[in-house]
Amino acid sequence: MAYDRGTYGNAINEYTKALKRENSAALEGQLMAKRSAAFAALSTELRFRPATASALYGMDPYDLARLALKDGQRVSELFPRHPEGYLRQGFAHYLLENYAKAEEACLEGLRWDIDRDSLKNCLKLVKHATGDAQQQQDQSAECRMPLQACRDADDLECVLCMKLLCEPVTTPCGHSFCAQCLRRSLDHSNKCPFCRTVLHLSQELVVSVTLKTIVQKSFPEEYAERLQETADLNAASSSGSAILPLFVLTTLMPGEKMALNIFEPRYRLMVRRVMAGSRRFGMVRRSNDPDGMEKVACECEITECEPLPDGRYYLEVVGRRRIQVQELWEQDGYRVGKVAQMHDETPTDPRRVAELSTEIKASTSNFLLLLRSVLSKHGPHNSVLALLGRISEEPMASDPEMISFWAACLLPTACPQRSLLLQTTSTIERLRWLQTHLKQLWEAKKEWNIK
Repeated sequence: MAYDRGTYGNAINEYTKALKRENSAALEGQLMAKRSAAFAALSTELRFRPATASALYGMDPYDLARLALKDGQRVSELFPRHPEGYLRQGFAHYLLENYAKAEEACLEGLRWDIDRDSLKNCLKLVKHATGDAQQQQDQSAECRMPLQACRDADDLECVLCMKLLCEPVTTPCGHSFCAQCLRRSLDHSNKCPFCRTVLHLSQELVVSVTLKTIVQKSFPEEYAERLQETADLNAASSSGSAILPLFVLTTLMPGEKMALNIFEPRYRLMVRRVMAGSRRFGMVRRSNDPDGMEKVACECEITECEPLPDGRYYLEVVGRRRIQVQELWEQDGYRVGKVAQMHDETPTDPRRVAELSTEIKASTSNFLLLLRSVLSKHGPHNSVLALLGRISEEPMASDPEMISFWAACLLPTACPQRSLLLQTTSTIERLRWLQTHLKQLWEAKKEWNIK
């Protein structure tokens, strides 16, 4: 059997063909259960596929888990007193990170067969996934501070600090925490502290205005005290680090635009999570390092996301800031890193930097005018359109660092110097290199038959 050989895709096809031939409810239930197991096994395989493995094309783990859940629900509809359907539902919910529903399905299955080891093992997986969150809540409860007044405010308390919510933030999975508590939790793990759903949120957390208003109006004095307490804690310095998913492809400059066709299952899962959170991820270039990628990357923001009928995503992104990867690990087949923002060093000769940046800005603007004239005189040209499509708005004259990155967007994407320019922390060195290279670009205008 294909399933026993570990070729789960073939097994899914075999079960699907068999389902089209069978009319018996009993056989349909058996085949549905087996196909659900195959969907779940393929989803699990993709989640644990190393990030360094070659690219694949197919459904992402989330979609596969949803199909496994659908088949499991059908089995329970056919045989409501049989534990198999609840087992398939429980494991599918586990893969979808719906841990409460996974536990409920497993317990329902054990109600019909209390000795079923597979159900007990699935329940252990769920307990293990939620164990860290429960332990964190238990530890917080031990040091819970008494409230000043006797009141019924359990629904307005943060489960992390066990105090009144302050600047409440609601996650995509529907749980609310103090902004400071959630930010501190995200410094250590990019999972919801309550339900362990994977979150890709930015450090600039968005406060829930409605919930904040409810807390303020219900407990004005205590909320004012919580604000003061939070302000005192925020006085301490912050590392400014964040956790970002990483897309290994090429070097992207701050301010540069790029269109992406996301077809790999692991990155489709990443995009789904990013779109539910911050809409940001890191773009990093491949390298021969042991990790297979460079340590300096660019944080980019998704400005356009279009899901396609076959499951792919068409993305338009723009680089926002330069980042350095401090820690690196894998999560569900793609890389995740703890990153910190990078800035150029303070120049020793500010006047010379200002002169160079003015010259580079003028040269870049002239070159862009030249490219636009090509389009107006000679019509569409793929190379010109691609180059103009990467360039964003002109930066302020008072920001030499961004001017240098803006000009560097003119370099071909395959140019190895792009990576070096992104890594250097000397604005004047970057400007000097570009000063020479822009002259070469000007000479190369003959490539577009410019007179």
